[in-house]
Amino acid sequence: MFGYDNLQAQSAKTDSLEKLLPLTTDTSQQIAILSKLTWQFRYSNLKKALHYGLRNIALIQQSIYKKELPQANGYVGVIYRNLGDYSQAIIYHYKALKLAKKHQVLIQEAYSYNNIGDILQRQNHFSDATTNIKRAIDLFVRLKNKKGEAYGYLRLGEVLQKQQHYQKALKAFLKALTIRKKMDVKQADLSAPLHRIGVLYSVQGKYKEAMLYLSKVLRQYETKNDILGICSLQNDISAIYLQQNNTKEVISQATKTWKKASEVTAKPIMYRSARLLQKAYEKQQNYTKAYYYQQLYINTLEDFLNEQRGNQLDALKYSHQLDKQQVALDLKDKDIQLLQQAQKEHRLRRGLVYALLIGIFLLACLITVLFRGNMRKKKANHLLQNRNQEIAEKSQEIIVQNKELQAQQEEIRVQHDTIERRNHHITQSIKAAKTIQEAILPQETRIKQMFEQYFVLYRPRDVVSGDFYWAGRVDNTRILGAIDCTGHGVPGAFMSMIGFALLNEIINTKKITHPGQVLTYLRQEVKKALRQEETHNKDGMDAGIIAVEDQPDGKVKLEFSGAKRPLWYITKESESVEIIDGSRVSIGQAYMDKRVIENRTYIFDKGTLLYLSSDGFADQNNVDRRKFGVKRLTELIYTISNKDLSEQKQALDKVLDDFMTSTEQRDDILLMGVRL
Repeated sequence: MFGYDNLQAQSAKTDSLEKLLPLTTDTSQQIAILSKLTWQFRYSNLKKALHYGLRNIALIQQSIYKKELPQANGYVGVIYRNLGDYSQAIIYHYKALKLAKKHQVLIQEAYSYNNIGDILQRQNHFSDATTNIKRAIDLFVRLKNKKGEAYGYLRLGEVLQKQQHYQKALKAFLKALTIRKKMDVKQADLSAPLHRIGVLYSVQGKYKEAMLYLSKVLRQYETKNDILGICSLQNDISAIYLQQNNTKEVISQATKTWKKASEVTAKPIMYRSARLLQKAYEKQQNYTKAYYYQQLYINTLEDFLNEQRGNQLDALKYSHQLDKQQVALDLKDKDIQLLQQAQKEHRLRRGLVYALLIGIFLLACLITVLFRGNMRKKKANHLLQNRNQEIAEKSQEIIVQNKELQAQQEEIRVQHDTIERRNHHITQSIKAAKTIQEAILPQETRIKQMFEQYFVLYRPRDVVSGDFYWAGRVDNTRILGAIDCTGHGVPGAFMSMIGFALLNEIINTKKITHPGQVLTYLRQEVKKALRQEETHNKDGMDAGIIAVEDQPDGKVKLEFSGAKRPLWYITKESESVEIIDGSRVSIGQAYMDKRVIENRTYIFDKGTLLYLSSDGFADQNNVDRRKFGVKRLTELIYTISNKDLSEQKQALDKVLDDFMTSTEQRDDILLMGVRL
């Protein structure tokens, strides 16, 4: 079914553009050729597409054609999405949105909203994804852009499908298909809606209907040289054959898919093909080949995750540069204060000079009167002339000083304007970092699906935070964690993003659910990520993680592990908050003795209250510099434990606000509570 030979004839146009590029000297034509090459290679050769896309952005930035920047950044965002690097993809789509608004390019603003929604749904942020996609659809309708409107409904259908709203998803896909059928024949690309409808039926187990739609898609993908589309389609068809136990067809199709996807380094497609081949050979009881493809699947997936982690660390280094710039600006503020003090002293000296002038003037008047009364006294007349000469010299000095003061005032004004502009740019960059950090934190809807009653009290000290929380589910096990990273603000945010990415890999990818093992792996990975054996870096984090699993007898099994953080709990019989201390190990710290992170297991009745936190709440001081303290905090929690969790949060917020009156927050604050 592949027909890969048909794709070779479609590369002639691309080859001619590549040959034309070095011969073109006109900047506008170079930009046009680079844009076409980036877009044409977006499926067939991702490395080339990324090369041409980044080269295009650099060329536009040095030219007068700045209105082309939104589209150029959007293209690079699509390439990173196809590579599976969602962290880089969303950065470029946000850049494209900002530039589209700046240059008032409405069509690119609409595409940016749609692309941001696409990335957010791939990261399971469904509410934010839906909001952005609907904004895109509204803009496309206003612009009467049917192609974009259909594109928006495709993305909306994908969000609904992931939420298992299958009827609504089908309605959105059919809407996109209807719009595209009514378009001009040259623009009517039906492959995307047909493919998504086929996959939707497959997810529901309706394989006959799925194959009916998927069989219509291949020819359209071949026509536009969409290698990623062909590979993704063949994996979807192979998955259906696997469900029907047609292992011979699975092996035939998935082998071809692996080969073609590896040519364009499409690793998400590659590891899916390897997984299908592993399962097919297992069904044939050919365990040698099944093991081979299992190792191929694991190695490809690890390569993909390592690439993503490397890009996230690059983004953190970029944020660290912004923090250094902020420090430089703080030093500039001190320079301004010194200049203002100098200006004040100049004004004081100028006042003294004026007073001296008045005194000299009065003295001159007196001398004049004396000279009129005693014209014969030559010595007195000579003295008067000398005094007048002194006055003239001092007046000239005052004029020179005034000019110097005016020049200094102008220099101070210019420096102040420069610092104001730099402050604005840094503030905008930190706000963008906050948006990215909020995007990776678990949505509260995810926690609500795990625990009917919960609260999250989360207060970053600065715009971004070094504390973060993690929530997820693996089979029947619900996992919740509160992590306190070294530092706060931008440096703390670096560690929080590293910690969040590593927890995703450990729990979601490696399927490790015992909290003690999770923290042990996290300790090892942080050591590798920060190269602590080479740099002797001591950054890290303290953490508390719980894993909860319902038992057949109606009770709840709880596993807890802490790295210098405790678990607080309250049962129906408790007379105070009871404490399970964490291990005396901080992640990122080296110890002379061989310390291990312990895993503890308990059985609790339903209704038991659990609390995880960082040390921010307890360490907060009031105006008298007295800390709130762990004892006062646990007594407060026990006092309000008869309230609903939402009312507990309100009470904690009020007590904290009252305690912090007339003082600043000293650290990031995180406190979570759940009821089993």
